Amino acid sequence: MIRWFLVIGTICFGLLFSQPGVAQDRPQAYFAEWLWPGDGPAIRDAVLIVHQGKIVASGARTSTNVPVDSESHHLGSSVIMPGLIAVDTNLADRGVPEERNVTPENLALDAFDFFRENESLLEAGITTVQITAGKSRLMPGQGTVVKLAGSNIEERILRESQSIKLDLTRSSLNAGTIYEPPVGAVSVDRPLEPSRPQLGTSLLEVSVGLRALLKSAKQEGTSEDLRLQALAQSLQSRQPFWIAAETEPEIALAAKLSAEFELPWVLVGPRDIQSVLEEIDWSSERLQGVILNPDVKPGELANSPVPERDAPRDSTPGERARQLKKS
Repeated sequence: MIRWFLVIGTICFGLLFSQPGVAQDRPQAYFAEWLWPGDGPAIRDAVLIVHQGKIVASGARTSTNVPVDSESHHLGSSVIMPGLIAVDTNLADRGVPEERNVTPENLALDAFDFFRENESLLEAGITTVQITAGKSRLMPGQGTVVKLAGSNIEERILRESQSIKLDLTRSSLNAGTIYEPPVGAVSVDRPLEPSRPQLGTSLLEVSVGLRALLKSAKQEGTSEDLRLQALAQSLQSRQPFWIAAETEPEIALAAKLSAEFELPWVLVGPRDIQSVLEEIDWSSERLQGVILNPDVKPGELANSPVPERDAPRDSTPGERARQLKKS
């Protein structure tokens, strides 16, 4: 398994594989005071061997074989650590939500800017991101996984279509009405139609509507509906659904949809952890993980919001993680 590493110290040296002037045809040996391998305790007086952009060896200097033709880089008291992966990011967000509430055919990759500056994320140790197709919509589209640095755009795309995002939180229940003008001339027989409400004005309506949509997608044949085509392809390929659910009713609906339609899924952003423990079948192989929202952005310092006087205290991400770990 290839692991990505960053070098950090008093000065951030940046990505090992992006350093200018480093010859990729020769092995590169990076010596540092500490190395965090990511799957075990920290190693002191360590070395990391990189060849042609890939890590080929790492460990204590005294027990790691350093190729005789390698180029050495002595980093002093710096620390070598794994590059971090940020999941469920909105780096493809255009700032304005999609007009339609259900667009599983949309790809986050199409809205991601490969030429944007990502220094703040890289300096925070993040080398790879999972990007959702949008926010504040019930089913905004398909997520993607990309690297944040590199000169070759094709090599930076790790997974073009990684998941379908399904947002059951209140933020997705505010989609406006849709107006579709008729094609061609308007007449008595073909009058103007009024705007139509969209699926997703309440959690009950979402429950009924999603079941109908998923059933139709399972029976999808030669329909020209792009939504059904995208959902059918996702279901056939066993693509995971990343389901955002915070409260007990939302978490319960997410678990029931997964069980009813045998959906591989990841639970995103739960706040009511007790409901998670009670509503989810932890023995099910369909559940691929739980993502907790840290409530902060990488590299950003911000004050915590001040709750209302009588509002119940919300648990912190660390407390939620400890509750899940104990289960």
